Amino acid sequence: MKLLQNFYLLKRFFTGALLVWQIILGRAWIYLQGFGHDKIWMNQKLLQFYGAMAHKFRLTAVSLGGLLIKVGQLLSTRVDIFPQNVLDELSLLQDEVQAVPFDELRMVLEDDLKISVDEIFASLEQIPLASASLGQVHVGKLHTGEKVAVKIMRPGIEAIIHVDFRLVYLMMQLCRFLTNWYDLMDVNKVYREIHDTIERELDYVQEGESAEQMAVSFSKIRQIRFPKIYWQYTAKHVLIMEFMDGIKINDYSQIEAAGLVRTKVAQKVWDAYAKQVIEDGFFHADPHPGNLMVDTKGNIIFLDFGMMGRVSAKNRRLFIEFASAVMQADYSQIVHCLKKIGFLLAWADTETVAQALENFWEAMLADRKQASDHEMRAAAEQLRKLLYEQPFQIPSEYTFLGRAFGILYGICRGLDSEWNLLEQFKKSMLHLSEHEDTKAEIKEQAIRIVTSTAEIPTLAARSLRRWEEDGMLVRFPAQQIRENSKTVAKALHILSWSIVSAALFVAGSYLYVQGFLDQVEGALGGSVLVIGYMVILLKKG
Repeated sequence: MKLLQNFYLLKRFFTGALLVWQIILGRAWIYLQGFGHDKIWMNQKLLQFYGAMAHKFRLTAVSLGGLLIKVGQLLSTRVDIFPQNVLDELSLLQDEVQAVPFDELRMVLEDDLKISVDEIFASLEQIPLASASLGQVHVGKLHTGEKVAVKIMRPGIEAIIHVDFRLVYLMMQLCRFLTNWYDLMDVNKVYREIHDTIERELDYVQEGESAEQMAVSFSKIRQIRFPKIYWQYTAKHVLIMEFMDGIKINDYSQIEAAGLVRTKVAQKVWDAYAKQVIEDGFFHADPHPGNLMVDTKGNIIFLDFGMMGRVSAKNRRLFIEFASAVMQADYSQIVHCLKKIGFLLAWADTETVAQALENFWEAMLADRKQASDHEMRAAAEQLRKLLYEQPFQIPSEYTFLGRAFGILYGICRGLDSEWNLLEQFKKSMLHLSEHEDTKAEIKEQAIRIVTSTAEIPTLAARSLRRWEEDGMLVRFPAQQIRENSKTVAKALHILSWSIVSAALFVAGSYLYVQGFLDQVEGALGGSVLVIGYMVILLKKG
């Protein structure tokens, strides 16, 4: 059994490693083909190649499950790094995998709780309610009569995740050598954040504690609900909680059939997240429709507290300062705030960024009757290009917040087509400024935003008037691309050394996945040196 498990883990590692080498060799081959072509041709070929590799990564992630799905979901929010075709492909990843037979899960439960299933449950459904990469959820009924949701970790998942950690680390380090990612983000810091977050997800005791922390924070807000945790039946690999029934937050027909007003539902969801991020600094980082529901009374229900995020007090202050600049339409101050937060590098073209942001924000602020959906989509597309082509970066501490915000924005817009981000933020600031429990420092900043003299109709009119009279020009400098290979000989040289490096890598990877870290240095070290040599050749053009 141990031998079979090792074989599976080794096969898993090499499947991912093979994808890495396909990317490396594919890039080298494009540089070889690019001899005699201009940069436009090269850029188009690279764009097509990255899209194909993203598709292959998605299929590999779905096939292997485990950590790769979650990594792909996180990367799908990185508009500062990837072109749109890659983002579109990664956004298709869903954390749904084939279910594990119940008998295997029964063994995990009984081994972890040291008690038999029959002693806990009057009944326990063997067909899962949900099956994800780390665990499954089954519905049960305790002998005391309570209906519960039973979350059980997939057997052997910890060994799989630890192999995946090594694979993801290798992928990120190679990308650090072969791309400009290091200029866009701290690769090691992002890896540590992913590692720490997933490690917390592998401990259901921590998940239960997170659920209780959220429940305490919202104890005075009756319309936001969290499941009760049954601590006597909870351990590292098993979490038993109150079963909460509701309507998925994106099931619009059922929400309306229940007599609920969609705009009010959107408002409650936004208010809950505004409190989590701005006031508490502790938020639910995975608000997809499977984890966010509304009951027939209009109460919002949060589920699944494995992926949680934190925002430091300093970053919350900076975030509010940024929002204040937006409310006042002070685009120079917006750019200044972006630099302070770490989203914009110091050498960015300030004028271009400020002008593009003005175009985007004022399109969002404009009245729907004045600015069409087409104009708003065009403004959003310009901003996306700006994020990709200008020296924007998303600091690692905002990775999970960015993902949560992206999902939340889609949820609110789906519930209410007239939903306006900045209007909602201002309402949240008004609420915080009036709430007696709001921390003094945040209340002071909230009051400053609420009393801002910027008026939305004025901003919209000014934007449209300028557009009509003078035109509005936004410049987007083309992204810097490495000079392609100057000679066919050099490209062939690179491919030859790639083969040598691959051989060293295969040998080192076997030792690495087996844990022989002392012996692996020579092989992987030689592979890295060869890669470094190839990178130097590529950079020299």
